[in-house]
Amino acid sequence: MIEDIIIKMESLDGNVLYYSLNQDQDCLAVGTSQGYRIYNLQSCKLVSSYDEAPVGIIEMLYSTNLLALVGSDMSNVHLSPKRLTIWNSNSSAAICEISFAYKITAVKINKSRLIICVKDKIHIYDLRDTRILESLFVKNNQLGRLVLSPNNTENCFLVYTDSITKGIVKVYDAWNMRQSTTFEAHQSPILKMSMNYEGNKLVTTSCKGTMVRVFSLPKGDKLYTFKRGTSNCMVYSLNFSRQGNHIILSSENGTIHCFSLPKKDRDELEDEDDSMQEDFEESDPSLIKDEVKECKVCSIGSWIQTLLPINYDELMSSKKSRAKLTSHDYEFPNICCMDREEKHITMFMKRKDFKRFDFREGKIEEDNEFEPE
Repeated sequence: MIEDIIIKMESLDGNVLYYSLNQDQDCLAVGTSQGYRIYNLQSCKLVSSYDEAPVGIIEMLYSTNLLALVGSDMSNVHLSPKRLTIWNSNSSAAICEISFAYKITAVKINKSRLIICVKDKIHIYDLRDTRILESLFVKNNQLGRLVLSPNNTENCFLVYTDSITKGIVKVYDAWNMRQSTTFEAHQSPILKMSMNYEGNKLVTTSCKGTMVRVFSLPKGDKLYTFKRGTSNCMVYSLNFSRQGNHIILSSENGTIHCFSLPKKDRDELEDEDDSMQEDFEESDPSLIKDEVKECKVCSIGSWIQTLLPINYDELMSSKKSRAKLTSHDYEFPNICCMDREEKHITMFMKRKDFKRFDFREGKIEEDNEFEPE
């Protein structure tokens, strides 16, 4: 199921092969069948480009001229799917190259670490000298579902999932080089996850896309639960705002959601049930706990909990999006992010269109006067 979703997302457009935000979320890197493009997201202006070979993966190091590139054409000598190239965008020249026996499935980078995923391994390098520090053996890593904290020292966490049947998350301390924790974020396989800028919170959603959950790092304590909807839906984009106050989500339904984290207790745990059942999944009646001599006939909440095939406590405590906007124009695969002032949302669609939205007074409205430079 999770493989089918990934394949569907990757096959919707043949020209744009990959897109990613830099750590500050003020630049967008796009890999295409001709090369790559880098845009400044404040004006959506093209600031750098390369058109010599197809680029299947591109990651930026903040707003520097240092790029991590992986090709998509097996016949290309210089940019191969099995070779990572550290690229200087100013001189259009390779700084160093690392080759592998298998196709590279994901690359992540911050100021101290370079993460490269291949078939059954996650390789961790010291970015300063590209010296390999550790290789983690994983399974089902061909999907490349992982995130690396922008914070390169205090909370330098690598979070990944290699399960195609459950929503298991593994947290690895990439600074001290040790496994931190493993926890179940969802019952279904995880499709999207993202970290806040400080590296102490993780947001996830499964391939069902009904619930969005926020966890503390590195412990994996559940902080908040947000409800996107009750019907299954493919999530295209899931990101914290740069300041960490909001979560921006976009989906195949053509809807943009903005979830706001509580202001008073953003760093405090909410008292929520530890169960991880998704909306409208069948639950095992034997797992329903009978509170100490509680009369279920006299408890309305208990009756509802036994009748509905969902996690009733989590459903009741989950928060809806503060604002959302739906249009058929947004149904194409895309990536969304919020500016530093948290007043605007920028969307880049896989068909190479930019959209700008105003976020104010709890509403999302498209800026019809916005024109990319």
